[in-house]
Amino acid sequence: MIPDPQIAEILAVHATGTDEFVSDYVAPSVRSLNGGQMAGQALNAAFATVGEHLDANAMHVFFLNAGDPLKPVEFTVQRDRDSRAFSTRQVLAHQGDRLISKVSISFHAPEGGADVQLPTMPEVEDPQDCTPTHGAHIAGFEIRIPRQAGDYLYAPRLWARSMSSLKNDKRLNTCALIYLSDLHSGVPQLTDLKDEDFHTSLDHAIWIHRTPTMDDWVLMDHQGESLGDGRAWYRGRFYGSDGRLFASLAQEMLVRPAK
Repeated sequence: MIPDPQIAEILAVHATGTDEFVSDYVAPSVRSLNGGQMAGQALNAAFATVGEHLDANAMHVFFLNAGDPLKPVEFTVQRDRDSRAFSTRQVLAHQGDRLISKVSISFHAPEGGADVQLPTMPEVEDPQDCTPTHGAHIAGFEIRIPRQAGDYLYAPRLWARSMSSLKNDKRLNTCALIYLSDLHSGVPQLTDLKDEDFHTSLDHAIWIHRTPTMDDWVLMDHQGESLGDGRAWYRGRFYGSDGRLFASLAQEMLVRPAK
């Protein structure tokens, strides 16, 4: 069995010109290009165009066309704004002439001050007490599913941890969180989703509140909110094992029952 690649390999990009980048990793074993993988690579490309003092604080991804997992993704970064405290970037992801995604990213210089969170991590089994699963798979991560109410195709709560050290690299940890964030969803709470049903991400927004530590256990907690006209919307939160709220997300998906 070929071992999983490390997350740093999966999310790596290299420059091909001024503000032009291309991904280094392809995954020939998967059916379609992983949206979280593409988004994490897009963030990595944008990081290369902003000052080292800046952290990513918000990101909005529009998935426009399906990508080919057998081909690298090309990224074009547009520099929309640079100030002392903020930078904003637009990233176009394409494969040849096919535009597959548009990404908006905000970066902010840390300012200190109050550190407050109101949501608390739900009470779930510790990851060490959960049975390892092979049903929820994403390259580079170990996944554990805690016991939870309901029997879902995709569990709305799960623990995840990088299988390789991310070496306290703030940017790599943030890219890894973005990569993970498209795994599972809150859609099965809204409808009896089956594997043969068509479901795909339309757009994905995430706010990074604190730098994550992705080579320690992180709890993903999704909550379905609305389903109508074939579009499902859910929100989610990411907690560190110590209960710190790392990030919040909102995502819309297209859902079509199998005929």
